[in-house]
Amino acid sequence: MGKVVAEKGFTTDTNGVAKLSFKLAAGAYRAVLETQDRFGKKVTGKLPLQVIQPEAAKLAIRIPQLLAAPDWELQPGQEFMRCGGRAMKRGGPFIEIEHRHQMVQRYWTKAGQTQQPIKLAVTESMRGGFFVHVTYVRENRAYLESRKVRVAVQNQEPGP
Repeated sequence: MGKVVAEKGFTTDTNGVAKLSFKLAAGAYRAVLETQDRFGKKVTGKLPLQVIQPEAAKLAIRIPQLLAAPDWELQPGQEFMRCGGRAMKRGGPFIEIEHRHQMVQRYWTKAGQTQQPIKLAVTESMRGGFFVHVTYVRENRAYLESRKVRVAVQNQEPGP
């Protein structure tokens, strides 16, 4: 593990839940949570984190391929934004957007940029969802990733 970049104490509510937030620069981190169980025994939890800046032209994390989005469930009228990138400057991933077994978009990302946001307006015709496929080859190894973006079949009614 690297150096500690932030540290904060916490108290859980009656359900054992606590929410913590930190301002972190883009990069890879590991959150380490230390507490005690009801018998006083030390309990440690570790969670890897990746912090990205979607508007940046360069991916700040040295990993072969990244596919991330702020939200994987949307309503028609909203915009889907995919944040993705790769470690190498040469070459680029091939992006495919698939809806009902039809390719809506297919294209190569721009060469030289290691991070590129992809935005897509979600329309009424996309109800039920669509898939984002990313294909990238580096050093004779294929990185293939597919994610479903859920689009509500019916609009959600606000609660009481």
